[in-house]
Amino acid sequence: MEASVEDLARYFPHYLTHPQRDTVAKELGNFPNVNFYLDRYHTQYLQGDCWGPIAINTATPPVAGVILSNSCDIDLENKRALPPSVVFSPLISIKSYRTQLERGGLNNQAIEAKLHDIRRQAVTDIIYFPPSVSVREESLIWLCKVFSVPMKRIAAVEKIKKSFTLSQVGFYIFTMKLAIHFCRLHENVPRFPDADAA
Repeated sequence: MEASVEDLARYFPHYLTHPQRDTVAKELGNFPNVNFYLDRYHTQYLQGDCWGPIAINTATPPVAGVILSNSCDIDLENKRALPPSVVFSPLISIKSYRTQLERGGLNNQAIEAKLHDIRRQAVTDIIYFPPSVSVREESLIWLCKVFSVPMKRIAAVEKIKKSFTLSQVGFYIFTMKLAIHFCRLHENVPRFPDADAA
């Protein structure tokens, strides 16, 4: 399934005012030339943030990772019976991803076609992050590769820093791609007791 950025305009969140919706719609129309990042919320843990280095386990080196968990669930101010974990996906440079594709045997034409679709946000299991001051090279996360670690592990390590926070448009594209990848409502599989039921 391909998901174009233009299609996302049909699913605006309810909390946006009409002027905000117009602004987001206009920016989506200008994609990829949009302001994808925001210079705010430097110390808060928010969905779509990139933090690092995060230690996945003792066997692999720490990585920069983009938070998939929603902001409320990882808010340290929220009291809960059991300590929360945070779900994240490692941030991978396009250069590194290209190398992996080459090792996988894809030819240059196939690789360029795939990278073109990734940059258009048209690959449903990959989210593309354009380069900026904070993201020095274009990068991506692969939604098939996710990890969970205790939130306190991230919050307790002083050297863990935030690389970026997504803008309204960046966050909107991010959350819609999460929904498309993890919640495919139109999977075309009948789930009635009688498979032929209407």
